[in-house]
Amino acid sequence: MRKIPLHQGGISSTQLVKARVWYFSFGRYFFKEFLQLSYLLLVSLQY
Repeated sequence: MRKIPLHQGGISSTQLVKARVWYFSFGRYFFKEFLQLSYLLLVSLQY
């Protein structure tokens, strides 16, 4: 099976799986932290 170069618009299934695993393990946690930080920032700016 031949991999298509990324600059040609192709993406291999292994990279897709890696991205999905990364999202499920780290993505949610970082997103939650980011929401909390932005909320704290908004609250602190109002006072």
